[in-house]
This record gives sequence, structure tokens and C-alpha cells, in this order.
Amino acid sequence: MKKYIMKLYNIIKYYNVKKKIKACGENLIINGKVNIVGDDISIGNNCRINDGVSITCKYTNEVIIGDNVTLSNNVRIVTSGYVVEDFLRGQRKHLRHTTTIIGNNVWIGEGAIILPNVKITGNNIIIGAGSVLTKDIKDSNCMYAGCPAKLVKHYT
Repeated sequence: MKKYIMKLYNIIKYYNVKKKIKACGENLIINGKVNIVGDDISIGNNCRINDGVSITCKYTNEVIIGDNVTLSNNVRIVTSGYVVEDFLRGQRKHLRHTTTIIGNNVWIGEGAIILPNVKITGNNIIIGAGSVLTKDIKDSNCMYAGCPAKLVKHYT
């Protein structure tokens, strides 16, 4: 009986997450509780989203996740924030019209944070656990880690 209850729970959880996503490929696996805010999110085929992942996509911003992407536990993808220059003048204008892209075959380690408007356009990328990605990654076949994330290894 417990097995069937867990299966039903997973189906409901999957449905609740999937209805918040604009486009979703095949074989999406969701492990645990996932927080998705916003609806302009596209996810490719064969992706895995693990417990504690948070994707915040507000204020006309967009998130595009490619094929074969793994988001490890507690990964944060943030698309909103304040425009720094306006914030320093006492205004609270949110970033708008940003696009965060995660390419194909990307593994984002536990607790990593992807900041607004970052584009991982390369393929076969590993982002180390606890890293903060502040800039675009155009390379392929490499690993980035640290705060802020920097290239630590290139695979041949």
C-alpha cells in the first residue's frame, strides 16, 4: 500500500511541476520538493531536477534548460533582482527581459547558484557544488567551480 501511495504522490508532484513549465521534453525526473515560480520555463529531454531546487522566473524573464541536464539538490536559478544603478539611487526597479540558458549535458552541483541573465551555451559542462555562476560559459567540455565560478578543468 505504501508503495502505491508514494507512486501517486510522485505523479501528483510531477503534474504540479509540469503545469508550471511552458515547454517540457520527455523523461523529466523530479526527485523531492521543487520550487518553481513563474511560467516562462522550458526544459529539454532527459532532465533530472532534485530535491530543494528553486527556479525563480518572474518579471518577463525566461529560463531555457537543454537536454540531459541534472540540477542537483538545492540548486538555485534566479532570473530577477534589482538593477544595481537604480538600486543605488534608491529606486527598486527589477531586472526584466533576461534569459538564463543552460545548454545540453550540463550537471550543476549541489547548492550552486545561477544568477540572472547567465548563459551556459557550451555543452558537457560541470558546475561544482556551492559555486556561484555570474558570467556566461561559452566553452564546452569543462568544469567551473568557486565563488564566483571560474574554469578549473578542461576535458579533451
